[in-house]
Amino acid sequence: MGRSSSDDEELRVLPYNLEAEKAALGAILINPALLEQALAVLRPEQFFRRAHRSIYKAIIELDERKVVPDMVTVFDELRRRDELEDAGGPAYVSSLTDGVPRSANVRHYCELVRETAVLRELIDLGKGLVDTAYKGEERSTEIVAMADRRIIDLQRGNLAGRMFDLRESMAGLYEDLERRANSHGAILGVDTGFPTLNELTFGWQPGDMIVIAARPSIGKTAFTLNTAVAAARAGKRVGIFSLEMRRRQLEYRLLSNISKVPLTRILGGYLGDGDYEGLVPAMAVFNELPIFVDDRSGLTAVDVRSACRRLKNEGGLDLVVVDYIQLMSSTMSSKGHNRNAEIADISRRLKVLADEVGVPMLVLSQLSRAGRDRTDKRPRLEDLRDSGALEQDADLVLFLHRKDHRQSGITECILEKQRNGPTGTVNLSIDRDTQTFTDQGLEPEQPALPPAPPAAEGEPVTRPPKGWRRKPR
Repeated sequence: MGRSSSDDEELRVLPYNLEAEKAALGAILINPALLEQALAVLRPEQFFRRAHRSIYKAIIELDERKVVPDMVTVFDELRRRDELEDAGGPAYVSSLTDGVPRSANVRHYCELVRETAVLRELIDLGKGLVDTAYKGEERSTEIVAMADRRIIDLQRGNLAGRMFDLRESMAGLYEDLERRANSHGAILGVDTGFPTLNELTFGWQPGDMIVIAARPSIGKTAFTLNTAVAAARAGKRVGIFSLEMRRRQLEYRLLSNISKVPLTRILGGYLGDGDYEGLVPAMAVFNELPIFVDDRSGLTAVDVRSACRRLKNEGGLDLVVVDYIQLMSSTMSSKGHNRNAEIADISRRLKVLADEVGVPMLVLSQLSRAGRDRTDKRPRLEDLRDSGALEQDADLVLFLHRKDHRQSGITECILEKQRNGPTGTVNLSIDRDTQTFTDQGLEPEQPALPPAPPAAEGEPVTRPPKGWRRKPR
């Protein structure tokens, strides 16, 4: 890494590596077949010297036209673009191949160039943040959100070229296959708390974004608290971001769920001796559950990401719950964006976060007004409120449906989308007194239609084919 001797302060302090830039370009000119390795790592704008950016762009342009980028063709392309002199002239371009240590090391040279480019981008980001903070024209939360977005974009940019040769991963694939074969259908992710749902999903899978949607008062929060308690009892660390309920409300719900003492009696203080027999051991269980709650209103995806990364670094993180996405604040500029675009941006960031921290993320969502008004019909994917991005980003979409939201009883847990598995419906039973769901098994198949009577002579046969069964609701 070198430092410019220019009197310009900006040039003197910016990091760069001209030797690596020359070696990368020289290696490609010696062996054009190495260009693919360079493209997997390095973009033209990451070269520090403008002449090197011009040469690299010319090489890429030739390759896109199916022309071998050797010394002669690069000269010609630079002349055509009227950039030969800006690139240092024929003598300088020719000198790039002199003294190249080893052309086979082109990827390493490119990584050295990219490293200094990233440092320059970080310097630019830091200076921009300092200038913005000094101006004082934006709130500190907006500046922090902007910084987080820029850093995420920087991270994504540095993942360019993350292409893996599947042949090199065969050993890991065989190990994973053997693990699955030995499990014989056992839970491979985080226990959902419902055996039948585990059969369909093999548990909540790391990196998956699971959208759970329902009409108001059906039990979205109760369902996710049930699954959070099941995970925590299995020793999993759970992070809950509650934008609708305060922490103390969640605590009482959890206590009612664990003790089976009706929530109304706990909140009203009408407790008998029999209730304490359930509450005392429940408090002991509660005290051991590794559940962490953030109940701030108006959380952003940036806030959720920061908290998740902190939890993961401090002791691990296995499951995340966001209740619910429509209450989250956007970090997008309010100019020219509607709420649909904001929810789409939040959804994408939560999906990226699930993959980044490697845990399942349960994201609760409201239904659209049309979906809420159809109380007698099961919800559909298009009923997700505010944004089709939720349907697109989600690895799983679960709907909870019950004909009468005011009553206890059977609630359909409809697995409408599962990117890597089957769909289906699990019947759950809810006890509204304790906000507890219990598994009632798969929804039974509808019986086959009885055979149709023989058709009269000359009439078409309308009897369904053998083995046909009515399609489930």
